[in-house]
Amino acid sequence: MKQWNGLMAKEWMLWKWQIVIAIGITVIGLFAIPSIMGPLTKDDPKFVFEMTMVFGFMVILTGAIIPAITFATMFNRDMKQPDIWLHSTASAYVLIGVKCVVAACIGAIALVVPALVLAIRFAITDNLDVTFDELAFFGSWFIVLFFATSLMILATAVFFIVIDRLLKPYLKGFSIVATGILVVLAVRLFGEIKSTAFYERFIHNGNFDLLELKNSKLEINENSYIYMDLTLSIGNTLFDLLLTVLLFVVAVTLFEKKVRV
Repeated sequence: MKQWNGLMAKEWMLWKWQIVIAIGITVIGLFAIPSIMGPLTKDDPKFVFEMTMVFGFMVILTGAIIPAITFATMFNRDMKQPDIWLHSTASAYVLIGVKCVVAACIGAIALVVPALVLAIRFAITDNLDVTFDELAFFGSWFIVLFFATSLMILATAVFFIVIDRLLKPYLKGFSIVATGILVVLAVRLFGEIKSTAFYERFIHNGNFDLLELKNSKLEINENSYIYMDLTLSIGNTLFDLLLTVLLFVVAVTLFEKKVRV
């Protein structure tokens, strides 16, 4: 536990000011840009809120890949001095796991900050066509689903970053090209698997509408201002979860046995 806490503290010291600056820029941007552009294009407070929602959505979309980018940055930084980083007695699960947790936390911040800005914008805007309960319900699930997606992308990134590290001794600078090709092939294979009759019949089933979890007093339908289809396939969700865990375990195992020598 001491090793874990020490490594977490180290990463936090390296990232804290970058996080603070990024939060400041995001908050100022999400408040300032709609406030300036809104009145110039359409003098309507509702339009300013809508612009804030659009820009916030764009930030959240970016937030889905931030954990993967953050992990790659941390990993490549420490692999420049492998004799120091890998000299630790901590297991590969701890070394990689700490970076994944920090990356996931930074990704979560990237999702929550625009949501908070939108909530504040909602509070200071009158006569909107959406209630706070509707905004909170859809916004919360939207963030949860995007965060889950970001973790899948993170696990995939960890796997292929380790693959790239395995190929580097043989291919040198061309390892990134080979890894890129493998990523494209993997995405193609993943798409082919999901389009098979077996997948559709045995995995893509057990649909569950998250709207069933809403408060019974909350009236939401397809005509709602921010309506989103929140139907999930339980089988598909479990498949994605197992694949995410498998990619992470295989990546750490390969790192421990083939890279950390």
